[in-house]
Amino acid sequence: MMIFKWFKKIFFNNKKRDEYIERQIKELKIRAAELAVFKETEAIRLKQD
Repeated sequence: MMIFKWFKKIFFNNKKRDEYIERQIKELKIRAAELAVFKETEAIRLKQD
């Protein structure tokens, strides 16, 4: 029952849900950027070896 209340709070309160989704998207974008940077540095390092 507690889980449902939490779920309801996040997903039925539109403002909260939108904020939650935006935060998730921001985190994903940050992770994607970090991964891109990592791939670039790996490629450069491999070229140098």
